[in-house]
Amino acid sequence: AGIHGRPSWTAPLCALLAYHSNFLYGFVNYAFGLGLFLIGLALWMRFRSGWTGTRCLRVGGLAVAAYLAHLSAFVFLGMGAAWLFLWDCWRKRRIVWRDALPLLILSPSVLLYLYPWTNRVRFQHPVWPTVPEKVFGLGALFIGYDYGTDALLLLALLSVAGLVWWRGGADWNRPLLWFAAALMFMYLIVPKHLSGGRFGSVDSRFVAPAILLALLAMAIALPRPWARAAFLTVLACALLRWGATAVEWRSLSAKAVAMVSLLDQVR
Repeated sequence: AGIHGRPSWTAPLCALLAYHSNFLYGFVNYAFGLGLFLIGLALWMRFRSGWTGTRCLRVGGLAVAAYLAHLSAFVFLGMGAAWLFLWDCWRKRRIVWRDALPLLILSPSVLLYLYPWTNRVRFQHPVWPTVPEKVFGLGALFIGYDYGTDALLLLALLSVAGLVWWRGGADWNRPLLWFAAALMFMYLIVPKHLSGGRFGSVDSRFVAPAILLALLAMAIALPRPWARAAFLTVLACALLRWGATAVEWRSLSAKAVAMVSLLDQVR
């Protein structure tokens, strides 16, 4: 509702991608921070035409929570807030510095980052990926445990996109769509590692918010029968993805129990 002024059917479509590769590899804090970023950006878009003290506290609290969850979530939120400010300046054809004051809401999180924590991440020794690694990284939001299920997921998304193109249409939130394009551009130019490879891939973390924002920027318009069919297709694929993930987790849990039992016997 914060994007289009009304509930959007693309939100269930994004739920289909909840169990993405970053989450399945164990980056739960990144996945949680990604959700906080999306909520915070939606509130920023909704509130930026009229800030109040309560709204500042709500968004500021979400920004701190996003930073504590994962640094990238706060970086995305800061980029999004700055982008919306620049977009409003371009739309008005002039710079209104008063509109930049809400950016101070993010200052508590910036101060937390600047504090000299002992375990603070230090950026050094960038490592650049190969071209195949960059291409493979584009599937970060779709890749799970089973490539067959992943292919079905991608086929479902392409089918819904084809249905929209064939039988309906879509309106786009232009500032959000361009911000999604900017995040994808960041993925293309950012190194794979910024700390000698000690903290996982940096560039792939831009893929998920870029694709999710591109989907959320779209307002789908379909005739009711086709819309019902598209929604049921997405829902069925989501249940299949979640079910396949649950089965894999049970299998991994059984293997872990067996390995622990074997270690007990060795001791």
